[in-house]
Amino acid sequence: MAAYNADRQARITAWDEQVQLEQEAKNLRAQQLRDDGEARQAEQDRVAEAEKKELEKKKPKINDFDKNHMADSVIVPRPSPFVINKLKSLEYVELAYFTPEGCASATEESKATVEKAFGLTMVNGFVAFKPVASFKASKNITKDKDLSWRQMTMGKNSMLHHMSKLGWPEKHVNALAHFYFILEDHPMRLRPDGNKILILFQAIV
Repeated sequence: MAAYNADRQARITAWDEQVQLEQEAKNLRAQQLRDDGEARQAEQDRVAEAEKKELEKKKPKINDFDKNHMADSVIVPRPSPFVINKLKSLEYVELAYFTPEGCASATEESKATVEKAFGLTMVNGFVAFKPVASFKASKNITKDKDLSWRQMTMGKNSMLHHMSKLGWPEKHVNALAHFYFILEDHPMRLRPDGNKILILFQAIV
């Protein structure tokens, strides 16, 4: 009986060892498969990255730009040198100078004026020469009260643009812009002669 039990125990031990060896071999094969799969995936990723870089090299390039230094979407008509000097001096100037008609007239007058005609002026305590056109007001300028609604709305846009460009205080430019915004949206415009009344009002203001 003792010999039988010893033989049985030996067979059980051998079986357990066989099962353990088979499980270890199975685990080893599974690990090898995982390693092979990871190696194939790594190789695929490397090839894909290399292809991506190659495509980037062949991709057309576009020059960069400074988003804070973009061209204006429109060309604002430029008034006469006389008007520009008035604005530089922070002085009042009739709105008609900034209308399309006023700017076109300034261009025509500039062509008709002799380019070499100069006058004397004081600049920082010194006498300097300036083009005569810089001193000359238009003889036939339309008064603010006689502007059409179209002339007023188009002229004020150009005027506000040049005021801002020539260094007028932001507070003053914003106040004028707000004033004209209120005029354009005013309920008075729905009444007979409402636009004319508002034109007279803006001339006074």
